[in-house]
Amino acid sequence: MTTNYAEQVPFIIWKQSPAAGLDWTVGEWYRIDEALKQWSETTELNATNRTTAERIPSETVEASIVDSEAVNQSPMAGRCGFTWIPEEQNNTDSCAYCCYRSTWKEFDRCVWHAKTDLRKPSDTLAETREQPENRKLNGSPRELLSGAVLRDAELTDSVLTGVDFSGSDFRNTNLNDVYLRYSNLSEADFRGADLTDCTVSKVSFRNANLRKADLRGLSIFGIDFTDAELSEADFREANIKNTDLTGANPEAAKGLVDTENPGGDETTGEVSRQNQNDLSGETHSGKGVSLVHTTNTYLDRKNMGRKERQNDFVSAFKQVVDYACAIEAEALIHSGNLFWSKDPDAWVVKECRRLLKKLKNNQVEFILVRGERDVTRTPDIIQELENKGLLSGPQTGWYQVSDIGIFLYSTGSPPRFEDEHTPPTDATSYLAVLFDDVSTATNGSLPTL
Repeated sequence: MTTNYAEQVPFIIWKQSPAAGLDWTVGEWYRIDEALKQWSETTELNATNRTTAERIPSETVEASIVDSEAVNQSPMAGRCGFTWIPEEQNNTDSCAYCCYRSTWKEFDRCVWHAKTDLRKPSDTLAETREQPENRKLNGSPRELLSGAVLRDAELTDSVLTGVDFSGSDFRNTNLNDVYLRYSNLSEADFRGADLTDCTVSKVSFRNANLRKADLRGLSIFGIDFTDAELSEADFREANIKNTDLTGANPEAAKGLVDTENPGGDETTGEVSRQNQNDLSGETHSGKGVSLVHTTNTYLDRKNMGRKERQNDFVSAFKQVVDYACAIEAEALIHSGNLFWSKDPDAWVVKECRRLLKKLKNNQVEFILVRGERDVTRTPDIIQELENKGLLSGPQTGWYQVSDIGIFLYSTGSPPRFEDEHTPPTDATSYLAVLFDDVSTATNGSLPTL
């Protein structure tokens, strides 16, 4: 359905699109309803949905909307048809969907959703996932696999970043060394599952059942365990920080000590701190953490007044953002001077905001170490971006991304003396990002870590 609202979105032309042969101007913006008038029918087909949109008169309540369109969806034989409708109150991050994958063997569901006691082959599961290029283009979640039935499955070494696995069955599943960062595991059943050596930072286990699950030695950062069942779950030798255990039962787990501050800003359960001095530069799962760095982007600089050069600066920053999203980086670190002038053109600020939202939707943190121009020329714009939740980390001080402790220092900040340094205790490697030199930033040298 389209509306007559004046909301504008970027129009992207892709190969074999029904719009490919039309006279679109690259870089221009088009209203949705105006764009759809240019052709009569288009078809979208991917692993989870097939939709044919036809321009037909609407006879519903939408008829009051000028030029409104209706979308007809029809199931096809040989397709899964599994439908997931989340409980909005307990799982706000999940979305309803209908699976369009091909059915598997004699089942009327795909390999992910077929109910069977058979162990599902890992290669078949991998082959029926959404295409990697589509996952990179998606926001959050990157892939919809809610309600999957994976009992006793072997998923070792899989990369399942940003997947919605709400309500899935992982009983006795081998998830050893799986990359689950930013995935939604709410309401999932992990009884007896092996999660050792997983990367699970910033995932959601809300209302999940983790009874007798093995989470030994994990780096558990920014995880939501709200109302989770943790009886006999093994957390020994795990490192936990910024984790919400509100409504859960950590006292019934192994290796967790319940405190009087569930759901607080800091760790809600203290566990043994081993391997703190491992500076290998990798996460506990053995997979390297991807960080992208840029600086002095000067987004609105025209260079001798030429607008085309301004477009070049914006385009270059867009390439950096697209790259960070494409490689599924944990963070994009900018070490100062986002804009050039004190009064950037409105379209440049808008484009910058859009690009930072893209990073956020792809779970890539944007860390800005304030440079001289950020502090003296565009402080209000930088503050607005921070207020909208588009910036991560403090202006000056320690910040943690996955297993990496990062010391940030913005220009104009007071020197940080060595005895004031309090690096994260559960980080396995450390990084300093300074706008000024070390002597100015620390009144000496960085501490020995």
